[in-house]
Formats: sequence, structure tokens, C-alpha cells
Amino acid sequence: MLEIDFLSKSVKLQGKIIELSPKEYDLLAYLAREQGKIVSHHQLMREAWGELYVNDSAETSLTYII
Repeated sequence: MLEIDFLSKSVKLQGKIIELSPKEYDLLAYLAREQGKIVSHHQLMREAWGELYVNDSAETSLTYII
């Protein structure tokens, strides 16, 4: 079972703390808040990188260091 504590920004999987970078946590929290919804690549990248994200219409070979 995955547990996300939005106040402390901590994550546990089957009771064990999972170490995430701030960006990884933000992405996971966003996906959890949008549970049951389809999230486009553009929405996810915009959420993760905000104004720094430049729309990549080709969406090919995307590699990001989180």
C-alpha cells in the first residue's frame, strides 16, 4: 500500500519510507491528486517544471534528471 503524507511530504510503501527527490515527490503528489483522471504529457511536464517547461510537440526521447 502506498501512503502519501501531503503535510510532511513523505511517502511510504508497505510501511517503509521511500526517499524521493523534491521533484519526484511533486510529480507523485500531482498524480495522486489527479487519481482516476487522464493526465497528458504536457500537463505532467507543466506541473513538474512550471514556467521552465517548453512544449515539446515531438515528445520523443525525453530524458530528465529529477
